[in-house]
Amino acid sequence: MRNKKRLASLLIIGLSAMCLMNGCKKKSPETEAMTESAAPQTETAETEPVKNTYTSESSSFSIDLPDVSWVATKEGIENKWAFMKEGTGTIQINHKRSKVKAKNLPESQEEAIALFNKVKENAFQDVEYKKDSTDSADLYYYAASTQDTELKYGYLVKYIVNTKTESYTLTAQLTTGDADEIQAVKNAVTSFRVLKDDSKSAESGDAADSDGSKDKTDSTDSEGGSSENAEADGSSSVGTDEEYRYFFDADGNTIYTYPSEDGKWRDENGTAYIFYENGVEDTNGNEFYYDPPQYSESQSDDMGIASDDYVDFYDSNGNYIKATQDENGNWVGSDGKTYTFSDEGVTDSDGNFSKW
Repeated sequence: MRNKKRLASLLIIGLSAMCLMNGCKKKSPETEAMTESAAPQTETAETEPVKNTYTSESSSFSIDLPDVSWVATKEGIENKWAFMKEGTGTIQINHKRSKVKAKNLPESQEEAIALFNKVKENAFQDVEYKKDSTDSADLYYYAASTQDTELKYGYLVKYIVNTKTESYTLTAQLTTGDADEIQAVKNAVTSFRVLKDDSKSAESGDAADSDGSKDKTDSTDSEGGSSENAEADGSSSVGTDEEYRYFFDADGNTIYTYPSEDGKWRDENGTAYIFYENGVEDTNGNEFYYDPPQYSESQSDDMGIASDDYVDFYDSNGNYIKATQDENGNWVGSDGKTYTFSDEGVTDSDGNFSKW
């Protein structure tokens, strides 16, 4: 009996030695699980486009740009913002601290077509139009394509957000013909949201209307003379949040004035100015203008076109520009930049916008 037990023990020891020398054939459950987890996955998870939300530096508005490849080229300069993507186009935002006037608001598709015709007569087709309203704003959307080779884009999108106290105008000019990219820009434009009222923020000059005219009633009475707050020596009995005001002399030069400690508006030379409804006057009786003077008698009221051969206008710095067409149909200014014209103003090749 003892020999049988000894023999069984030897058999167990022998089998264990063989297992150690040759390796066990069956894998443990843990090893199998590790092998399965290391196997390549055949299903790929769908990735959503990275959202590119831009919020203005004053947190007054936001816009969802089509993707992260869109970059800002202008941020808050003269109440304007601009974004671009190479090979696709540009999106521009223009803020006014007053409502857009009724004549510049399309209340129907026919009126939207008329506004496109002010850019260039019969140059646009397949016009889209939509008007909507929220509790705080009226929303106007209109867009169209163009085959006109004189225009530097193939698709134009306009979106006006008109609140009770201020307005934003968005303009997208697209050079791409890709339908998905065009739709992405349309979605971006209509994603624009006003986050807070910015109508009373400090800004150069007085509140500007959408047609480029100035609202100067804050320093004048109803008869057009100086108000009780504008003294004869240029001083003011009330404070202001404005950082500066600007206007133009007879030669089209821009004059900047700043509030001084004595309550007067003075330029860098110390000259004091009085602001009236229809213009500005210094203490020596010299008169100045809120808008650049027009030198061409044949200039058009809408787009400053002096003739069929050239277009003349003033840029945002008050510089006089005369643009002519080159052999490719591009409008080239006397400063060497190329320009695109719209019903609201002029955009140069650097993305800078100037109203008419």
